[in-house]
Amino acid sequence: MKEGVKISTNIDKLKPKQERLLVALFTENTNEAAYKKAGITHNTGYKYLNDPTFQKRYNEMKRLIMQETTQAIQQASTSAVKVLVGILNDTEANNSDKIRVASIILDNAYKALELDDITERIDKLERMTDQEGG
Repeated sequence: MKEGVKISTNIDKLKPKQERLLVALFTENTNEAAYKKAGITHNTGYKYLNDPTFQKRYNEMKRLIMQETTQAIQQASTSAVKVLVGILNDTEANNSDKIRVASIILDNAYKALELDDITERIDKLERMTDQEGG
């Protein structure tokens, strides 16, 4: 996650200790270490983790981090494909490497096609539901 990124929501404010725990949960390896970093006890941490408002903010932050991760992967994907195609076309690469690369490319091409098909079907169902409901 980028330094200084804050989730802004005017709804459901957290206490400062809850905010510290929220950040610590994404920077520490264990809940116990996060509690310590946030300056709270295990019992308080457990209470915060079970608080619906805290859970909502935690999930918002988790989604934000995953969106940033996905964006970074998408930005790197063109370079990754160029590397794979380079290996596939390299006359000096051994056949087992070429087979592995070809398999990776084909697997991902089929996954992308399946995802497009599923998305199209969901969109169609949503349009049908909208027409029936309204």
